[in-house]
Amino acid sequence: MLHSLLANPVEYGISDIEYFNRRQYDGATQNWSVSQSADGLMYFANNDGVMQFDGENWRTYSLANNSIVRNVEVTDNGIGIA
Repeated sequence: MLHSLLANPVEYGISDIEYFNRRQYDGATQNWSVSQSADGLMYFANNDGVMQFDGENWRTYSLANNSIVRNVEVTDNGIGIA
């Protein structure tokens, strides 16, 4: 006896990924980590500092000594970098 089943595909809510080259965000080629704030701003640890993206515009926040930022984390208390 042969039974047939109808498949019910499941969609997993994988978001679209958009590629930005370094000329678009005007930063260094190496990005180390990423964090998102509650208001949706994205922060990237970059060799040139912290990059902020609001969905349209990029901003760079450099450290006073021009250090590479390897980790960025947004918390309720602000933005932590390392």
